[in-house]
Amino acid sequence: MIPYTTDGFQDDRFFELYDISEDGFSIYENNEYYIFYNPLRYEPRINFTISHEIGHIELFHHFLLPQKVLMSSRYKHTVWEKQADTFAGNILMPAKEFKNLRDLNRKPYVEGYRYGVSNQALQVRWNTLDYDLRQFNKINPNEVIL
Repeated sequence: MIPYTTDGFQDDRFFELYDISEDGFSIYENNEYYIFYNPLRYEPRINFTISHEIGHIELFHHFLLPQKVLMSSRYKHTVWEKQADTFAGNILMPAKEFKNLRDLNRKPYVEGYRYGVSNQALQVRWNTLDYDLRQFNKINPNEVIL
């Protein structure tokens, strides 16, 4: 993982990287993955961005897409970005745990400090919980290829 700044000071490279994405992006080059992120963002945003980029890596997007650099700023609404967002949401805010909160009639923003994510991320998770649970129930463990 590589922050956009060096020693906390902005330089010309910061602005070059910021032009690629305000939050972060990932690259696959020479059989290595690199995640760049903006350390000046709000910590919960950084957590989500890094998890999102790990999602691109784990979901093999670098091999499926022609772009060398995968970033979220410009292509927010593509299936690839939605998949990476879903991956990040499930890593940071596990569906089963959120279902337990809902079953106990607790609100996610009350529990937000436990997850290290923004209130917006918590709300999105809460709103997509039923969809994710339905998707998980469709998975047959005997058909999963590791």
